[in-house]
Amino acid sequence: MKKGFVFALCLLFVPVTGVYAQQRGMSNPNVVFIEKGMRSVGLTMGWNSWDTNGDDGVNLLGIITGIKGNVNLFDVGASGAWFVKDNLSLGLRVGFSDARVDVDSIRFLGNDERDRHLIREVLKGSVTCRQYLPLFDGRIIALFFEGRLTGQTGFYKNYNRTTQGKEGTYTRMGSVSLGFYPGVSVFATDRISFEFSLPLLEGGYAWNDEDSSDRADASLNHAFVRFKPALTGFKIFLPLATAVLLFSCDEWKDDLFKPDEFESGKNQPASIPSRAEEGQLYNMSLDEWSKNKSKYNKDSVEICCAADVNDQDRKVWGSANEATVMLGIQNCVPESLKVAVPGEGKRAAKIQSRYINTALVKKFAAGSLFTGQMGNINILMGNATLKWGIPFTRRPKSLEGYACYQPRTISHVKSPYENKMGKMDTGVIYVVLGDWNGQVTIDPAESMFLDVNNDQAIIGYGIVSYNSHMDDYEKFSINIDYRSDRTPTRVIIVASSSELGDYFTGGDGSTLYLDELRFIY
Repeated sequence: MKKGFVFALCLLFVPVTGVYAQQRGMSNPNVVFIEKGMRSVGLTMGWNSWDTNGDDGVNLLGIITGIKGNVNLFDVGASGAWFVKDNLSLGLRVGFSDARVDVDSIRFLGNDERDRHLIREVLKGSVTCRQYLPLFDGRIIALFFEGRLTGQTGFYKNYNRTTQGKEGTYTRMGSVSLGFYPGVSVFATDRISFEFSLPLLEGGYAWNDEDSSDRADASLNHAFVRFKPALTGFKIFLPLATAVLLFSCDEWKDDLFKPDEFESGKNQPASIPSRAEEGQLYNMSLDEWSKNKSKYNKDSVEICCAADVNDQDRKVWGSANEATVMLGIQNCVPESLKVAVPGEGKRAAKIQSRYINTALVKKFAAGSLFTGQMGNINILMGNATLKWGIPFTRRPKSLEGYACYQPRTISHVKSPYENKMGKMDTGVIYVVLGDWNGQVTIDPAESMFLDVNNDQAIIGYGIVSYNSHMDDYEKFSINIDYRSDRTPTRVIIVASSSELGDYFTGGDGSTLYLDELRFIY
């Protein structure tokens, strides 16, 4: 039996090692599906109940007849994991199952059986190691391969009631096993995934000790290799820094994807001062960029700030990169060759509209750079919210800068702009000052936009647009038209390569280069 057990364990390692033997192009190993330091908690649950009645009972295949009684099955499980490396987690699982069968009567091959009762309860725990392999170079769907070392214990009762009381058997059982569980994980929201697991192979050693009311006690020990029923799971992923408090944290709702090392400024030295000049915003020159190494793809998410700025400066400029990178593109990136003011370390923003054409999402995405942050992202639906506006209390006369626009004809339209198809795309830059209580939420899926004509919180507004090709940069000056003498609390600056991008309308490839912004007083 021991030889059989060792042979079973050897079989289990064959498919695991085979996964890493060759790269077949199914997955990009550089894509971070779930990053190091994250935690996950999971839940599985199932319940079934059958009840038969009638004078003649229920027949099953003509072999088992006259079935009367009820069956109740219940199982519940919980899991937790810690990501010790990108895409690799170690975890624990616990589970409990309860099966109860009460048969009033049953006939099997002509033999009558009455008043038979079966009870089975099992408690099990597992230590797990799981590797994710993202599909489509994205962060929505991934294969996973999980190894589980499982121990379980429980009992089994099989009895009927007689004039002497309960007669039957009581069996204590236990096992240790090693299993290989491949599956698929699909994120439905930013933090919640559904999992479909197909246990492929499990081998181990089991033992049973039986006590009987009508015969001598007995025991049975055996090694085994077997397949198991499919399971489904539900998981919620929690960042290490906020753990279970995440669900009541406004920051989580408003800014899901900030770099971990600066989240909420918790790990950030308080002595780092803002780099913003007096009366200006941080990085209006657009020279400082860095890569967000803790989210999405390794070293791939371009963010418009230096890596060592404080939390306030980090929140000044936002883009859609944090959402579109999951689909393999970024539409706001630093440009070092085409700049308005040449010099060492000088950069500009290259903002480009792109059509996303993946197996999961097919949608036009305008390039944009704005003051604020990304909000919630539902990549399966191709939707995201934006949080526009950052604190600012000055009243500048104008916003100056340099722009170079290279439009394409509009190739993708959505209601109510179907008549724009085939026309030249338009790029836009605008500035809005207002005294909103908080950030302005933009949600195209719910038709929530900034109404620059009727929003009573708007104090000042100015805009410039382009719809023709430019070979080089041109200086612009946007005069701010003030509607009130109130003091602003926030400023919104938006630059978009497709003016109607909020309505998923624009030209694939339309590009706006933006550089050297500055408020004039």
